[in-house]
Amino acid sequence: MSYSVHIVGRETQAKYEAAKSPAFFENEHNLVPFDEPTLEELVNAMELRGFVEGKADKRGRVFSHSDWGAEARLTKRALYLSASGDGIFEITMFGSELANEKLAKFDPQEASWE
Repeated sequence: MSYSVHIVGRETQAKYEAAKSPAFFENEHNLVPFDEPTLEELVNAMELRGFVEGKADKRGRVFSHSDWGAEARLTKRALYLSASGDGIFEITMFGSELANEKLAKFDPQEASWE
């Protein structure tokens, strides 16, 4: 069983709550792009936590964490974390650590925000 956590800007959270649409995340243009400093902060945070960058593709930069069995995809609009097994706990905690005044953590399984 795979589990996902999304990290987006607080502006995206506000748009999601206003839209009240379960298909909101299916259209990436609903998500507000990160600025460059935020993208750098996210990359630095992932590297500090042991994520290793792999080959980028047209959808974004791809990272993996071998100890957690986790994967991350960083786009211009969101950071998508996914894992299974023990890695689920790790990505949910990491997502909580990233949540702050400008970044929000969304749990699509629960449709809840932090």
